[in-house]
Amino acid sequence: MELPLFECSCARCQRACQKKPGWFRPGEIEKTAELLGISTKELFDKYLAIDHYMTKERPTFTYALSPATKHMKPGMEFDYVPAGECVFYQGGKCQIHGAKPYECAITDHSPNPDKKLHLRMVEEWDAEGPKKQIEELLGRPPHKDFGVGGVAMSLMNAPATAVAFFLLTLQHSRSFPILMNMMSPIRQMVVMRAMLERMELDQELMGEIDDGGTETDDGLDGLSWLRE
Repeated sequence: MELPLFECSCARCQRACQKKPGWFRPGEIEKTAELLGISTKELFDKYLAIDHYMTKERPTFTYALSPATKHMKPGMEFDYVPAGECVFYQGGKCQIHGAKPYECAITDHSPNPDKKLHLRMVEEWDAEGPKKQIEELLGRPPHKDFGVGGVAMSLMNAPATAVAFFLLTLQHSRSFPILMNMMSPIRQMVVMRAMLERMELDQELMGEIDDGGTETDDGLDGLSWLRE
């Protein structure tokens, strides 16, 4: 699963840093700890977090290591909304650029990025060795049930931009209206505006909005009422 690595700090890459930290591959955090001159345990406690992955096809959680986000407490699991600006993103630059997560280093600049990469990394983290490392760093098995209350609290308390990015990944799923209804009407409005801003900024970076601001047929029309 070796892909070419990129030394890039373009606007699109920086947007990725602001949306959600990428995953490390198993065995990578040791290099990051060495770069910072600290132990892997100290790295985890101060700067990393445990991300989660589950789908209908994979109904049990897979856990993976990634940098924490700035709004969360490091050294623990992400809450239900695993999104937000990376803790290592400072002043427009990655503070661990020389030992950044693999998922960041292979950022795909093409219009049709490889969507199977994440699934291949899920399989790597499902191995017994990586599972054991996560439990040792955390000091216990990761939690496996957020509960309705935990989901609602996460949607209400996480930064609106983080919730917006998270919900954009689910906007065509049956979960989307359920999650939206867990938020208060005011919170829904704030998050929807953040979703619209993210969609427009992302498409500007992709060159899908011309100089005059003309929108393409990209799904934005469904949120156009927010401009009124």
